[in-house]
Amino acid sequence: MLELLSTLKATLASLDFDDEDFDDYAVDELAERFNVDREAIEICREIERRRQPQQGYIVWQSPADLVTDLVAVLRREPHTLEALPQADVCLVDEWHDVNAAEFELLRLFRRDARLAVVGDRHQVINAARGADPQFSAEAFDRAWPGVVRLPLSQSRRCGVSIAKLLRQVLPACRFESHSETYSELRRVQICAGRMRGGGGRPCCRPGRRWREIVRRGRGAARGRPDGGH
Repeated sequence: MLELLSTLKATLASLDFDDEDFDDYAVDELAERFNVDREAIEICREIERRRQPQQGYIVWQSPADLVTDLVAVLRREPHTLEALPQADVCLVDEWHDVNAAEFELLRLFRRDARLAVVGDRHQVINAARGADPQFSAEAFDRAWPGVVRLPLSQSRRCGVSIAKLLRQVLPACRFESHSETYSELRRVQICAGRMRGGGGRPCCRPGRRWREIVRRGRGAARGRPDGGH
């Protein structure tokens, strides 16, 4: 139930609870949207009613409330933004993890600041907290028309073998590995005291730690005769 409530807040759906037009039909719509029973939506609505019995009076807050509550205040009293300093630049990393609440907060805070975000729509793995590829695509374009997209064509996070694998899985990923970045994908099997695929040297004798095995494997992959690190 708490996970559902966090999702409702991350997507700003919980703000609908304060709407005068929020009726049984709206409850059914939310239940269908999040694929839950309508009773679950009713319970979340009651929790929010007790947390905030009247507009602007909050009894308690959890980490999931902070951004959503701030968005609600700024929407209700936009003049409060005038008391905040105007930033020159807003720079956001890991943009693919942004949810609706964070997206709206940035839209309100930005005002006249230049905006630069860095993210990868193929890395959206936080859907449970409201992350959605639309915030890197059509929603972004609607909020900030005329955006300039600059693809990162060179990676410093992985080497040639990983880059090749990514291009097979995601043909749209067109990047080259930085010349100073090394990585190697190998299938390594440990048995009978030897590491297969790394020169066959004994790597799992009694007392040797796994970290040492990995380091020895990395050294072998680089072609170092001593398997060092």
